[in-house]
Amino acid sequence: MKLTKLIISIVFMLSASLLVAQGKINVRVNEIETDKGDILVNLYASGDGFPNDLKKAHQFKKVSPQKGSVSVIFENVPYGTYAVSIAHDENQNGEIDTNLIGFPKEPVGASNQDSFGRPTFKKSQFSLSQEIPMVNLEIGFLN
Repeated sequence: MKLTKLIISIVFMLSASLLVAQGKINVRVNEIETDKGDILVNLYASGDGFPNDLKKAHQFKKVSPQKGSVSVIFENVPYGTYAVSIAHDENQNGEIDTNLIGFPKEPVGASNQDSFGRPTFKKSQFSLSQEIPMVNLEIGFLN
């Protein structure tokens, strides 16, 4: 009897995890000029904290830079609306250094961002869905 309950519980948990539709987001960070520091890639599910509050990111990855480009993959991401921000923390202090008026002194960028100015979640957002289960992003630095 206990074995039957255990099997039913396992089947139920596996079924429940399959019900959450998930996809994959591939991010290729371009225009890396130095192999010093860390590349920070942040995936946000809302505008709360976007683009630079790592504590509010849905997922966060830190990778070693390579001159040219690096790729990061976010897997098992529930379908929804997201935005990505990137930064090159060249001095590895865990934050993006800014000047006196708040402009970043280290390279930064965001999905769908092709001009200067602080990126917004609305402008940077994209969808991950059953129709689009995998998103490929090419992001370069804006400064």
